[in-house]
Amino acid sequence: MAEKGWTQGIFQAAPVFPSLLTNALESLGVSERPRYYSREYEHHGTLRCRVILVIAKSDRYPDIQPWRVTTTGFRYRDTYPLVVMKALRYMCQIFEEHLYTEQMQVALRTAINAFPRQTGTPRVLLTTFPSEQHGLGLLMVEAMMVPEGVQCISLGPQTPLEDIRRAAVAHKVHIVALSFSAAFPVRQASDGLAALRRQLPASMGLWAGGEMTRRVRKTMPGIMLIPDLASIVNALRSWRAHWVP
Repeated sequence: MAEKGWTQGIFQAAPVFPSLLTNALESLGVSERPRYYSREYEHHGTLRCRVILVIAKSDRYPDIQPWRVTTTGFRYRDTYPLVVMKALRYMCQIFEEHLYTEQMQVALRTAINAFPRQTGTPRVLLTTFPSEQHGLGLLMVEAMMVPEGVQCISLGPQTPLEDIRRAAVAHKVHIVALSFSAAFPVRQASDGLAALRRQLPASMGLWAGGEMTRRVRKTMPGIMLIPDLASIVNALRSWRAHWVP
């Protein structure tokens, strides 16, 4: 690939995305560091970049064989984190299908605990609605937020609305963030979010994330929809830019 304009190298651990991915892979028995291939090029006068991330097989689980992800962006520095996030999403999908959810949770918790406990802003309450059993998304969100200096308070999955309200007020959080899997009913989520929005203080943010939010077609005042992990960091930066203590 190098002779066709591609560069290659060993995936290096660094703050936020790369360290999260490497810690998760190591916990799942992937001892070999991922390799990456990248190429910047022009397309119709616009600079583009393609990054391929190659993941080795697991030494612990025989059915986890080598796999790769590819992402195209504009510049290498922007595309690199995108391909890492895509790899993390793919890992969650694969490992849930292969009943490795517990191992993935351990891997994410290990990555989260590698960072010092945060005490800054915003303070974010993480949970899911009572009928949402998938808690892996919560850990993914927490693993993305903690390296950004967010103080996360996780209630775990399946919390009743009144308990969410009480916890949010008691902890004086700035944002309540809910995670939804792809299968969660849109109508049920929309009704629950609208009800929770009415119960929370107007100054408190309400975020809803996960694959389900891609299917929401109506405007939801006072609620921020975050369909993918890539949007979390930008949402945090926007909140900090507009927050008035």
